[in-house]
Amino acid sequence: MVMWRGFVLASSLAAVACEGSLSERLNATSESPGDSPTPNDESGSEQPGERRELSAAELFPCSDSLSSGPGKSLTLSRHQLQNTLEDLFGSAVLGSASVALSTLPDEVFDDISHIRLSTVSAAKIEAFYQIARSVSDGVISDDDATRDVFGACASSGSEPASCVAGVVDGCASRILRRPLEERDRAFIQTLVDQPDSALRAQLGAALTYLLSSPHFLWRIERGAEAAEDGTTTLSQYEIATRISYIFADTTPDPALESRAREGRLNSLDAVRDEARRILRTPRGRRKLTQAIARWSLTDRTEDLSNLPAGLTEGVDVPALEASMVEEAQYYIATMLFERSATFEALLPSSVSFAEAPELAS
Repeated sequence: MVMWRGFVLASSLAAVACEGSLSERLNATSESPGDSPTPNDESGSEQPGERRELSAAELFPCSDSLSSGPGKSLTLSRHQLQNTLEDLFGSAVLGSASVALSTLPDEVFDDISHIRLSTVSAAKIEAFYQIARSVSDGVISDDDATRDVFGACASSGSEPASCVAGVVDGCASRILRRPLEERDRAFIQTLVDQPDSALRAQLGAALTYLLSSPHFLWRIERGAEAAEDGTTTLSQYEIATRISYIFADTTPDPALESRAREGRLNSLDAVRDEARRILRTPRGRRKLTQAIARWSLTDRTEDLSNLPAGLTEGVDVPALEASMVEEAQYYIATMLFERSATFEALLPSSVSFAEAPELAS
């Protein structure tokens, strides 16, 4: 029996190969994918009891006939955006943007495939801009955050020009998840080089621009090269971005970014190693747990108001529903990460972690 973790990992790795795979597939009715790949897809991923090694040619070029062509993009969900902002700027700065984040319209997902059904709207674009402004204000209003994001020159009273290199080579490339192009550098230069404005205001304008950029809000994939047959090979930075968002719902961490910069994500073994490393992080563990809960339909409850009155008398039904979902995820995480449960052991187990009194009863 294939290990449950190995099965989900193999299915998820298949999603790295092609924009049309698993829940990453784009179609006419879904502008972007859901948060997690689902194991029971028809895209050719491994099934229970099977083991098949993917070649590098299968992993990176996109030749699935159902896939989208080069230039398609994947937009960040609210959850991914929150994770990304927190990992880039810290929880304090994220807190300063909480009001703006609350204005972002809720995403609508298909219950089974978890493909995102909601599309870009004027309200969403306006919310993106307000979030960018709020994060920027939170950074430049705090001395420590300003120094962490822009470097020591931002709080030392230096001339704006002396900070440009640090902004471009530091935070800008990390935010956009790729090296900057010359046109990026030129535009940031015009934002920072405003003699009538204070240095922090200029840096804040540059940060607002970066956080409003489609290259931040969307996972734009232009590819490193295109073959005559129409397939496109992802760049090292695009591979890093796919790995990170598929397995942890956030931007690549410094270690993954470094491997992309050094060109070390060009083999299946390298991608597998990074995927396994990220799955051991708190965000990776949470993502995998939630993916399994969604696949097994234990991420929600039925309408408990239909239960016999004797079972719900004196019980806070919404709290009971929340306890059920929480217990299911705790069970999955424990079996997965502490007991290394197989697929066979996971499903019929009678182990329970019903700590809430109303659920235990």
